[in-house]
Amino acid sequence: RLAKSVELADYGLRANDLMELKRLFEHATTFGALIQVPEGLAAKLPALKRLSELSSKDLFVSEVLRWLRPLVQQAELLVAQYDAVVANPPYMGGKYQTPTMKTYLKDHYGGYEKDLFSAFIDRDVAFSKPHGRLGFMSPFTWMFISSHEHLRTRLIREETVTSLVQLEYSGFEGATVPICTLTLKRGHLRGYKGCYIRLSDFRGSDNQAPKTLEAIQDRDCGWFFEATQDNFERIPGNPIAYWVSAQVQKVFDELPLLRSIATPTGGMTTGDNDQFLRLWGEVDFGRVGLSLPDRVAAVQSQLKWFPYNKGGSFRKWFGNNSHLVNWHNDGEEIIANGRAYPRSKDFYFRPSISWSATSSSYFGVRHSDVGFIFDAKGSSCFANKEHHVGLLALLVTKQVKFFLGFLNPTIEYQTGDIANLPVPVDFLTKGEVVDGASRAIEMARSDWDSYERSWDFQSLPLLTASSDPMPTLESSYTAWITQNRDTMAEMKRLEEENNRLFIDAY
Repeated sequence: RLAKSVELADYGLRANDLMELKRLFEHATTFGALIQVPEGLAAKLPALKRLSELSSKDLFVSEVLRWLRPLVQQAELLVAQYDAVVANPPYMGGKYQTPTMKTYLKDHYGGYEKDLFSAFIDRDVAFSKPHGRLGFMSPFTWMFISSHEHLRTRLIREETVTSLVQLEYSGFEGATVPICTLTLKRGHLRGYKGCYIRLSDFRGSDNQAPKTLEAIQDRDCGWFFEATQDNFERIPGNPIAYWVSAQVQKVFDELPLLRSIATPTGGMTTGDNDQFLRLWGEVDFGRVGLSLPDRVAAVQSQLKWFPYNKGGSFRKWFGNNSHLVNWHNDGEEIIANGRAYPRSKDFYFRPSISWSATSSSYFGVRHSDVGFIFDAKGSSCFANKEHHVGLLALLVTKQVKFFLGFLNPTIEYQTGDIANLPVPVDFLTKGEVVDGASRAIEMARSDWDSYERSWDFQSLPLLTASSDPMPTLESSYTAWITQNRDTMAEMKRLEEENNRLFIDAY
């Protein structure tokens, strides 16, 4: 109706321009500021604005003009660039996004679609003028995890981080969230040293602001850092590891990465753990297949239940062998349910190094015997026989915990982070490394098997601890306590020696 009553050509417009503007804001309440105005339409906004300011006695035309004005105003705001942009972008992972939002992010924000805040940071950078300033509060996961590497690399290479404050997880009262605040300068200044404050050691919301101000006033406080962001690219995955030294960066420059000698990988998602998983004491043990070498042998056995690494609580060297999975006939029932993802099947039943993917404290890594299938939360690493024990010895060390503290300082130990660890390969086969680690594995195995939690349990150690010909309860208990203390002291010695060996290696 508007096109018929007004000569659009007099304004340099066509009816399609009006329709394009209308379609642009069809999902405005969902996409908000993520909407990008195409260049062609942006060039016509002055003409559209003049058109929207017309008055008409035609009731229908007047209604269309009233509809047109706010759309033009919105488009002008989205096209404009600003000297300063400050935002607390909304956070929403792909799991919670609507299909419409998922499609829009993939089409318009490729590489930034893993979480809504990542797309908003990209959009906000586009809102700023060249050399403009930006300020954000966002989850600090973008600084480390692999799904945000695209954003991380873009900010490192194309923009300049001028300051960043990384809050402790409990930095807000009543919430446990990974938050940082950062400021950017639009455009990359090579060699620029940004200022960083790390509050990870200061628990509680009451500490965050005072410790930030203290760091600003005293740069030698221990949690204030200056770093050149160009150096972040020296570490695989480009983590924003502003607190690491030049010596650590040199280690990454000179040593091969773990992925060159081993394969860390995530395992199966059953789709219904209640249906397909059991504790080993819950099933007929005559239908359990232990120590089978491969999938072919498992199928031929016609057994139903097989050992399953599911992560579990913190434990090093050996243990947490509690669960079984229904893998009858090569997973026939699991695959049939349609929701399972049996990843990495070629590695099933092989000896591995396993760890709990989620942990709020330490990296618990363990030897796993032949015959296990593994879960997505019981991630595993597969190395050749020559490197297996030595690699486990390395992964148990404090050095690896230190590296993981900047490769990914979240509660998730992802396989990509393990793959990016620098490894002194020649050290993995040294006799003292292998002998010490083998001893630690056997001690941890003996401890695990000493209780009824283990399917290899034989008898209570309390009954066999005493060497007296006629032991009493008191002498047995005393002997058992002494053995435990000796075992703990020996394990402590082995781990300290193991740490020392790898300190020398690095």
